[in-house]
Amino acid sequence: MSFDEFKKERMEDKIKILKPYLPSIMFSQGFNTIYTKISDGIHNLNEDECSKMFLALKMGIEEILTEKIEMNEKNKFFSD
Repeated sequence: MSFDEFKKERMEDKIKILKPYLPSIMFSQGFNTIYTKISDGIHNLNEDECSKMFLALKMGIEEILTEKIEMNEKNKFFSD
């Protein structure tokens, strides 16, 4: 699939395509919940409402990145 074809996909389908490459926590914690909150912040919420969600979203992103780093380290260990 080309990048141009990927860009035309609906968000739900993009997530399905990318699922093998994304940390599992994104799905065990409900990716749709994370996506919905970020989307609300962009489209519907005012600055105060976004500020209230910031810490929870930041922690979620940090957890995703931590899992990704751990996956990379594990793969590096087993490939050596």
